[in-house]
Amino acid sequence: MNANEPLTPDAQLKLQERSRKRKAILAGGVVLGLGAAITLAAWSDDVFADGVFNTGTIELQGNVTATGTVVNTTPGWANYDGPDAVPADDTGALAFPFRPQTLVPFETVYAPIALRLSNDTTIDATDIVLNSVQITAGPAGDPLDTNLNYTVRTGVSAASCNAADIGPSPAPAPVSGVINATPDASVTYSMTPSALLAPTAANSQGILQLCLGIELNSNEDDVKGVNDTTVTWRFTAETD
Repeated sequence: MNANEPLTPDAQLKLQERSRKRKAILAGGVVLGLGAAITLAAWSDDVFADGVFNTGTIELQGNVTATGTVVNTTPGWANYDGPDAVPADDTGALAFPFRPQTLVPFETVYAPIALRLSNDTTIDATDIVLNSVQITAGPAGDPLDTNLNYTVRTGVSAASCNAADIGPSPAPAPVSGVINATPDASVTYSMTPSALLAPTAANSQGILQLCLGIELNSNEDDVKGVNDTTVTWRFTAETD
């Protein structure tokens, strides 16, 4: 073919087709080159940080010794976490003096309990709250359900927690209420922070001594001859 001769229509079409393919290849090369550049630029680095966390414990203990002054070395301290604990635990058996094992209308009987935070406590509890005083066992339709009054006194030693020493109208007035009614939320007692406790020393540091009372508030026939009614006090240690 002479270079000066005009191209036939078929030759022009072939030339245009080759030009389009060449541009497409170049364009593809540009796209591929740009993609390779992005891949090479995608460097990254990370920094990790973590922390280790623990949860604290509060262990409130009770002692139901009814003689002398209860100190940290007095035998009988126990957790008394009760039947709802996992695993279930005992409930402290209060030493109420009955004659014999019976309540008399309008006469209060008393039993002491001492409370403290154990060495297992890792979070300071500043308050002890009286959560409930309830009948937890007894005959069906127990007539004592609303016929028992309770009192809680402070400033009375274990040895003095009895009707003879307390007397008929002691001061100050105790915390009181009717069994099975929810105690006032303000019924709290201050606790010594666990960091100040010395539970291996023969002293009463950090001990809250309470005197619990029960009174039969009725002399009606329906409260006579009732057997095996269990009243349970529940105290809870709380933090601020």
